[in-house]
Amino acid sequence: MGNTEKYFAAANSGEGFYSLFDSVFDRKTLEKIYLLRGGAGTGKSTLMKKIGKRAEAEGLSVHYIVCSSDADSLDGVIIPEKSTAVFDATSPHSAEPVYPGAVETTAELYPALSGTVLRGRRDEIIALSETAKKETSAAYEYLSAAAKMKREKISGAEYAFRQEKAARAARREASALCVGGTEKRRFISSIGKDGEKSLDTYLRLAKTKIAVTDKFGLGHVLLRLILDFSHERGAHCTVFSDPVTPEYPEALWFENDGVYFFIDVGGDTESDKRLNIMRFVSAKKLAAVRGRLRFAARCETALKEGAVTCFSRAADCHRGLEEIYSSAMDFRFADVLAERIISEIFG
Repeated sequence: MGNTEKYFAAANSGEGFYSLFDSVFDRKTLEKIYLLRGGAGTGKSTLMKKIGKRAEAEGLSVHYIVCSSDADSLDGVIIPEKSTAVFDATSPHSAEPVYPGAVETTAELYPALSGTVLRGRRDEIIALSETAKKETSAAYEYLSAAAKMKREKISGAEYAFRQEKAARAARREASALCVGGTEKRRFISSIGKDGEKSLDTYLRLAKTKIAVTDKFGLGHVLLRLILDFSHERGAHCTVFSDPVTPEYPEALWFENDGVYFFIDVGGDTESDKRLNIMRFVSAKKLAAVRGRLRFAARCETALKEGAVTCFSRAADCHRGLEEIYSSAMDFRFADVLAERIISEIFG
């Protein structure tokens, strides 16, 4: 029985829409990629879920690429044993074939839309689309400011961080890891219309779960040390970046060892081992900067809440667009397309 993995290939970040699609859907590694195109509400996510369920039914591994703005939707699905992927190639992760026919095949849902119906609702479509665009742009402004506050918080906290002591602990953790593995970059959490969402894929798959407690973002700093020393050893992993500040790691998955390091802000996630960040913090130095750090943390939280509010309003517009496009869609066309792709993938 294959493994089911769920993760994000993009994030709403302090740098705007941050996409890893080119590396996740690697055209030089995957043998076949279906570029799925269609408007909101045309059944793209349903089609990809159907393909994933068929792969699961055949005992194959499936990677579900979850939408960063809506965790109930998919951006793509990968079936590693078939070296095949299907992904949503419409905005904001639009894609054109690079090796048409040799690797990519376009799968169009647009022909199933009634132009007559859509032209009759032209003004509604434009208004909803423009409002969604403005709300999303405002959300990114909030996240940009939140990222500045988070970097300020981490920079200030590093004043109290006992770097040498933390480095010794990080080196010990890295020394237990197997040499080898593949370096990848993904996201395991996102910020969207429903707030901050984290997926439990590797908490479920890991043989050993190591929680890094956090204080003012120093968990990211310890994970970066573990990552650096693992590279020195020649042990490679999947690096899950923080969605707000993608330069910082949020979790590390060493697949060869079945070891998963993750940040546990609340301190209540089940784990096999805990690395208490306060072991590496000077209480005296922390007291000197605590007020500054708490202020930055409050600002970061408020700004992220502002972003979520904007994403929620954009999602309301998106739902309105889905209703319009669904009313103009011949879903029998989508069913036929799904069956054709399934037949081509599974024979």
